Amino acid sequence: MDNNFTLPFLQKILKDINKASAFGTSGITYQLMYHFPPAFVEVILALYRTIFLAGLVPADWQKSMIFPIPKPDKFEYNMFNVRPIALLEVVRKIFTKFISMQFTNILQDHNILCNANYCELKGDSTASPIRLINNIIEDVKENSKELWIVLQDISKAFDSISLDFLELALNHIGLPPHAVRCIINLFKGRNIQVTTAFGLQLTTFTKPEWDAIERPILALVKHTIGVQRSFPTLALYHEGIIGLHRLWIVVSTTGIMNLCMMLNAHNDATFTTLL
Repeated sequence: MDNNFTLPFLQKILKDINKASAFGTSGITYQLMYHFPPAFVEVILALYRTIFLAGLVPADWQKSMIFPIPKPDKFEYNMFNVRPIALLEVVRKIFTKFISMQFTNILQDHNILCNANYCELKGDSTASPIRLINNIIEDVKENSKELWIVLQDISKAFDSISLDFLELALNHIGLPPHAVRCIINLFKGRNIQVTTAFGLQLTTFTKPEWDAIERPILALVKHTIGVQRSFPTLALYHEGIIGLHRLWIVVSTTGIMNLCMMLNAHNDATFTTLL
């Protein structure tokens, strides 16, 4: 993997990639990258090699912007009715494409994932196990047999993967320490900005942190603006969000967790108390 950050490999990525994909706040698009002069591309490749060998990721790569796109359903102040699209820098996405393509080749060439591991490696498909299960079901129906099938919903399994377990898995298959460090650092300590009607809203929560405080925060917001189940007016909704944003930018993540859990325990908490 160390020696594959080359111009031909980059040209292959840019040729196959969807050049109409969304880009980050810098304005650098795939089309622009495709037309960079060779000397400038070599600078980017040298940067990629340095990042990979050092295992250290630029701070700007740990920042991303989420743009909530409405679904066909009415918004009604429910975040389940929007589809969040993460806008990442193209230079970063091409780097991760380098990693993923080379990683896929390693997994295939050395048969690290095989048998029942259908994980979208090139040439593999979930069609095989689906056909197998379908044949078993048909046999059971025709011969009046009993069949028990256990299904596990993993639709969001990769949204909540543990970085600790990912690191163990990468070490287990023998990836070099700097490669493991680089992959883990791509996802560690990320900052996310959400585009709203009030501009960019900054949050520094990781998923485990958010899982720990989501319920107290939602309960607190509804309580402090006097609403039990939903926001009846746009004004009340905006008032609650603006108040939370003011709190967000002056208190650390740990402070917010402690404050929200403390206030949520008191029924006399008011909007003024929150601010």
